[in-house]
Amino acid sequence: MIKFLKYLIIGIIFSILPSCVSAKDQTVTWNKGDTVTTFYICKTQEDIMEIAMADTKGEYFLRQKVLIKTMESACLGLNPPLGFTVSEILGSYSDANKKETSILGVSLPNREDIAGYIIAIGKPSSFKHNSF
Repeated sequence: MIKFLKYLIIGIIFSILPSCVSAKDQTVTWNKGDTVTTFYICKTQEDIMEIAMADTKGEYFLRQKVLIKTMESACLGLNPPLGFTVSEILGSYSDANKKETSILGVSLPNREDIAGYIIAIGKPSSFKHNSF
């Protein structure tokens, strides 16, 4: 029961934060090699795509998906937020608030292997797949 409450509280905290990352406004353009700070990261592309899809539907759906993915240990919160390097730009979408948001693969600084996947406010300069 305590473990469930822990995840519920984490989900509530994440639900009041912006979509995901550290972009200050929508004018940010993401490029491979950029530095990004995040407080939430997913292990696979499929997991972050599910989070992104929920983000397009609204805050309630986003909170629910974040809670589920956190409880499944498919995604995790980072406290304090950590800095990563953009390694891959998967695509972009407009969130429920009509903000341009990018889906990024990230790695640890000075490493090339993908550490995980995030979403960040801002436009990609280019991307691997089509937007949705």
